[in-house]
Amino acid sequence: MFEHLVETVIPLSDTEQVPDGPPINVPKPPVVNDLGTATADSMQHLPAEKEQEMRQKADERRDELESQGIGDRFMMWQKTSAQKVDDSLIGFKIEMLFNYSTDEEEVLVWCNNGVVKAVAARSRNVEIEWDDDFVSVREPKTSKHKLVEGKWNPRGEQRVSSWRQYLTK
Repeated sequence: MFEHLVETVIPLSDTEQVPDGPPINVPKPPVVNDLGTATADSMQHLPAEKEQEMRQKADERRDELESQGIGDRFMMWQKTSAQKVDDSLIGFKIEMLFNYSTDEEEVLVWCNNGVVKAVAARSRNVEIEWDDDFVSVREPKTSKHKLVEGKWNPRGEQRVSSWRQYLTK
């Protein structure tokens, strides 16, 4: 063994880089699809024209439900639980649902922009600066609102003062 060290290992240290330690083979986590992702196996059984027809029907149904005030296309992209109300919420892009009256009807509208101040964390009150598109000339650009946890990203029928993260800008 001493002979192997002297004749082989020590001369190799002149020509090769000596590692600091043994190589570590760390296993990688498995690839896991998100819920609702179609796998390659499922897609091979669905012809392309059938898939297109199915997507069109699903889009029509979603549009129909949205027009009735039940859910919308951004509902499924939201986190499952409401944001914590503290200073980390400052800058959070938010949408809130408001009731606007026109001459003919009452309309629910998602208004958006960002949280500028966590007024009271315990009571979940924040100050929101609204996008110019949603504020008339006579109204202040900021307003205070209570972010009720039970009104976070409504899953069924939408209610006034519901709120969620603004995802489209």
